[in-house]
Amino acid sequence: MPVLQRMTTVWVETEDRLRLTGECADGGLVCLWFTRRLSDRLLPVLLDWLDGDAHDDARASLMQEFAQEAARGALVPQAAVPPGAGDMVLVQAVTVARGPHALGLTFRASEAPDDARSWEVTLEQQPLRQWLAILHDQYRKAEWPMDLWPAWIAATTAQAAAALH
Repeated sequence: MPVLQRMTTVWVETEDRLRLTGECADGGLVCLWFTRRLSDRLLPVLLDWLDGDAHDDARASLMQEFAQEAARGALVPQAAVPPGAGDMVLVQAVTVARGPHALGLTFRASEAPDDARSWEVTLEQQPLRQWLAILHDQYRKAEWPMDLWPAWIAATTAQAAAALH
């Protein structure tokens, strides 16, 4: 299964979808499309992994905000992975493998778990936080409902104005 090394995530207005363009370890490119419905289902899983055993108190929220701000600040802008080359796939399912130090995501072209058309990425805490910051920015651009997002993400996004890939 191809492993994504770099990703660029943008909301495409004409499609009203998120496009994740990925560069695989073998140099191949793939363009993965995410509906809002699938994205809305994936977000709580990603956020829950970051929360771990944290409680919904002010201290835990402040710690999350600091960690999110540090991750966003460490994100180095780089050239976008070019869209239009490689496979174009509407993602139908995402399998999530939760580990103690990283989250594994497998993006599949169908709901069949043995589908050969799938791509995977492993995200440790900081890269996951960086991707969440980018997703949050794209949700805002798309004017999609923001009720899934915790306040600690919104607070750090409001402070950042740069476009990131």
